[in-house]
Amino acid sequence: MEYQLNLRMDPERSPETIVTIQFPDCDPYGHLNNSRYIDYFLNARDNQVFEYYNFDSREVSEGLHQGWVVEQTKISYNLPAVYREKVVIRTRLIQVTDRNVVMEAIMMDEKKKRIKALMWIEVVWVDFLTQRPVNHEPQLQRLLDSIKIEDYEYSPEKFDDRLSEVSKEIKFDLRKKREASLAVAGLDQLSARS
Repeated sequence: MEYQLNLRMDPERSPETIVTIQFPDCDPYGHLNNSRYIDYFLNARDNQVFEYYNFDSREVSEGLHQGWVVEQTKISYNLPAVYREKVVIRTRLIQVTDRNVVMEAIMMDEKKKRIKALMWIEVVWVDFLTQRPVNHEPQLQRLLDSIKIEDYEYSPEKFDDRLSEVSKEIKFDLRKKREASLAVAGLDQLSARS
């Protein structure tokens, strides 16, 4: 019997997860060890793709004998994440081809005001039996194409520029949120006067 993917086409392109920095992942100063950022990013993404798209990477790997293998990782450590701190991890796809994907992961403080770290991870879809790259299954390719962010033109050389772009994006999101809160507060004040 051939394995069938059972993916859910959720339109969410930038899912977020709140996680707490754990003691065994920290150095003696209480800072998250650099190597553990990658684990936090990958665990958050794995949970997000299961929750939003019904993609179970272990089940798919066993069923298809295919899966992603890391080709390249780039990470920028901006601010330390510390023991017991709650952080927000946002992930999204910034590049999709028929056999490669580049995932961007951003770790922010809980209020989403400051970037702790930014990572790009490029993976290639591989057949585990032949150990060669292969194209994504058609249903998986449709999902990947549908959730890739549209407003970014990926180039591997632009990683250093991306941190400032994401910082501006976060500030813009905060400004929009604040304006919406003020608008609601203004409506509440108007209705209270009536």
